[in-house]
Amino acid sequence: ALPVPEDLRAMLPEAFNHSAVRVVECTKLSGTDFVHRVGTACSYCMCLWEDGADLQTSGECCSLTNFGTPGYNTATGYTTCQKYKQTYNLKTGVVRSCELRYDMYSFKSGGQHANISAFWVLALFILSLLEL
Repeated sequence: ALPVPEDLRAMLPEAFNHSAVRVVECTKLSGTDFVHRVGTACSYCMCLWEDGADLQTSGECCSLTNFGTPGYNTATGYTTCQKYKQTYNLKTGVVRSCELRYDMYSFKSGGQHANISAFWVLALFILSLLEL
């Protein structure tokens, strides 16, 4: 079955425990969630999905270390997350940029900002509900 928006998930590090990962069901976000890191991660993932990215078989993973600068994380092997990713929708022929503005928002925990860990990785993907 083809993935639907309700299957969209984003994985991102927890605010105060960088070795823990939070899985967010993107369609369950509302209100002020979108002015926090969970919201920007889900908005980015939804943008990629809307333009036809196959997130079900190959998740979009990148390192948050040195966010927005070219390069890759030598510890994880992932490329560094960028603020924008240009997409091309094959169905509509439209080119646009998906924004991952992780640097602009805080964690939703309400606490102070945590230090950036060298091993942060953002994974954006779609899980089939049937596989859960």
